[in-house]
Amino acid sequence: MAKYESEEPLLCAHCNGSGEGNYDGTTCQVCKGTGEERQDCT
Repeated sequence: MAKYESEEPLLCAHCNGSGEGNYDGTTCQVCKGTGEERQDCT
């Protein structure tokens, strides 16, 4: 279930929704590995 009111969560632009960071075994620093665009950053 999505945490936000929107129908579908947006994919994180930095990891394309994979939740992975720039290197093997790391998580995306922007979405913290969720793969979803964070909407609390305005």
